[in-house]
Amino acid sequence: MTQKLLLVFFVLIITQLNYVYPKKGVQEVYKWKNIKFENLPLPENTTVGPYPYYIPENNNIMQMGYHPQSGIMLVTVARLRPGVPITLGAFCTDDYSLGSSPAIWAFPDYESNTLKNSDFENYSRREYYNPDTGTLKFGLTNYVVQKPAIMIYNLPPNGCKTRVFHLIRKAEFPEQLIKIDPFGTLYMTLDPQSHNCDDIFIYFTNVFQNYLAVYSYKENEFWYFKNQTTFQPVQEESYLTDESFKFFLPLGVVSVALDHPDKHGDRIAYYMPSASGAQYAVNEDSEK
Repeated sequence: MTQKLLLVFFVLIITQLNYVYPKKGVQEVYKWKNIKFENLPLPENTTVGPYPYYIPENNNIMQMGYHPQSGIMLVTVARLRPGVPITLGAFCTDDYSLGSSPAIWAFPDYESNTLKNSDFENYSRREYYNPDTGTLKFGLTNYVVQKPAIMIYNLPPNGCKTRVFHLIRKAEFPEQLIKIDPFGTLYMTLDPQSHNCDDIFIYFTNVFQNYLAVYSYKENEFWYFKNQTTFQPVQEESYLTDESFKFFLPLGVVSVALDHPDKHGDRIAYYMPSASGAQYAVNEDSEK
């Protein structure tokens, strides 16, 4: 498998945007006031479960990642409110000029993204939610749609033309991680061990449950590290404030950045809690 796209729930981008940026300043690439979707499978005024299928103002682009071999830009749409028809989408960059508002189509397809009435029948009331991990929460109600998993798709060079993306592997989270609660699993980092794309570690963090987990694609195994004081948010730095607003948001350990490998193939892993003023480093040999 020479080309892969690894996605956690609906987002893990392994490629990088290779646009030619201006030498100075910031260039506007794309912009959206309201996101438009290509060929939605249901009428916009449809109701799914107790909620409207599509509410334009509730749709926001969360993350983007570019795959240069196919020219596909992948985007995530935050499913934090009702009326969001997809969570992972894409568009072909050759079809749009810089500064335009591309229409989004569902990746890998609408069937995988579209909620069903039955998805809202299995629910529980809990404090936490994460729409990235198989669970939706609107208000105080949690809807358990599916188990959290790392989804691995083939992304061929002609993907813009065919729009056919085969699922290679679905690695479901182990029960011990699900019991902790996958709420807050947002960021991932890839650590290839060789030119063999099967030989790779995937680091992912949970910003609310404060753990760092590792998935080995080669061994198809998960393990995690918790109860580290350096993963915890600093309470005094967990407030979002302005003159009339104060909100407590204690975000713990976030994305991991990796240094170049040493002579043994190990790297230094840098990380920090989001609500913190400190950064930490550890040799990744201790994390494997």
